[in-house]
Amino acid sequence: MSEIPTIPILSTVDSLEFKTDVALLSRNVKIYGAKGEESKGAYMQVLHTPNISQLVLGVEFVNMGRLSELDRFAIQLLYSGSLEGSSISKNSFHDNWRCIVIDGTSNVTISNNVGHRNNGHCIFIGSQSQDNIIEKNFISQTKSISYHNKWPGYDDYNSAAFKNEYSPNIYLKNVAFGNSYDGFRFYNYHETKLEDGTWNSQINPRKNSMGQFSRNEAKSNGYNGFQIFYNSQNLERNVFDRLVAAKNRYFGLFFHATSRLSVSNSLLAENSNNVEMRFATAFKEGYYQIGDKLFGTGKYGDMAATFASIYLDREIRTVVLDVDPSNGALRESVLKFMSVLRSMDFVSTYPNMRFGNIKDDIGQMNFEFESVFIFFYLSLNLVAV
Repeated sequence: MSEIPTIPILSTVDSLEFKTDVALLSRNVKIYGAKGEESKGAYMQVLHTPNISQLVLGVEFVNMGRLSELDRFAIQLLYSGSLEGSSISKNSFHDNWRCIVIDGTSNVTISNNVGHRNNGHCIFIGSQSQDNIIEKNFISQTKSISYHNKWPGYDDYNSAAFKNEYSPNIYLKNVAFGNSYDGFRFYNYHETKLEDGTWNSQINPRKNSMGQFSRNEAKSNGYNGFQIFYNSQNLERNVFDRLVAAKNRYFGLFFHATSRLSVSNSLLAENSNNVEMRFATAFKEGYYQIGDKLFGTGKYGDMAATFASIYLDREIRTVVLDVDPSNGALRESVLKFMSVLRSMDFVSTYPNMRFGNIKDDIGQMNFEFESVFIFFYLSLNLVAV
């Protein structure tokens, strides 16, 4: 009788990119909120305390926060200006409504925290919050809340392990694993939300640089690993360095209306789509540069720049892919099925062929449209036949 095969547990020595992540949830100091939908959960809030250092260290937070009530989350630092020397470190958060929320507060270090099975964005950096350090945090299985129960003005129905709405902040060595929606999401508004809820159009966060972003990991998340929205107006080039985006359901990296951003020394593996940014950037900025050659006029929608970005893309020009028999061979399920029949010289003995329930077997069939707008659901996983 042969031995049952086992899957090896990888350490950083075996593989830095695919290592096994282990986190401890329990702490000696525990703060529990009340359970049940009708209960009013506890919350910890630091409000209007400028220049007074805060330290939250080694605490386990459970069932904290309140659904549908703003500013009632597990830990909040609100409109306290600069809190240099403050630290929220080595804590654990599970089964809370959000974990750590910062608004209007700067110079705080958030490090070595563990978040598991929380609701809504776990670590949230909000308006007028900059020069904070978010480092070595491990966040897993963050859950989205229903749209009807969301906090007004926020998108926790599409939750992210790390959500950032103001810059610059520093993100180093964080891990987002197995969350229901995104691992990391940066969303920059064109104006700044103030404490009283009004918006100041004179302060445009889209003009701010993002800050250092290095050695962060997003793995096995329900939608995207890293998602960046509206980072197109700052003049500095931002660098994403040594990232790992692996086994995310849709995109490893997704950039929308974003420019002057470089990705270097990074691993993108086993995502449905590894990256989406190149051609859209050329269309938006109106130019495309390869070597010392510049295409386009710099005007939005320039077709010369867009065509050059597609035709001269490195994946199109590389000779390495020419020897790969699978390159460019992705086909729909029904076409694969027909190819198999042709390769076997299949000839029907009946004038008309009928394939019963083939859509249930391979996910597709002629004339069986899911809707008038799209042939497939986005979640369709094409199978090999």
